[in-house]
Amino acid sequence: MSLELPEGITFNKIVGPSLEVEQVLQDSSKWQCPQCDLQFESLLIGENGRYSGQIKTSGNNSVNWQGPLPKDEQKALKFLQETLKKKVDTHKERH
Repeated sequence: MSLELPEGITFNKIVGPSLEVEQVLQDSSKWQCPQCDLQFESLLIGENGRYSGQIKTSGNNSVNWQGPLPKDEQKALKFLQETLKKKVDTHKERH
């Protein structure tokens, strides 16, 4: 059996360090409504030096908001907290 490839076809060669996808979930904060059983939970997700966030409703785990965040971790956390505050304020207004 020959290890030669047909003309124009080559093996993929990895040059440099390998890229690993790392997904770290960090629970940043929770909020529970004092008037009902609703509870919001915000999560910071890190993937290859980039961040995204989720705001979930605890209990049924439905995602109310999901989106990309800044590359800087502190800015990403701040933006996630602001988004959670907007969700909380909207919920409070509806009571």
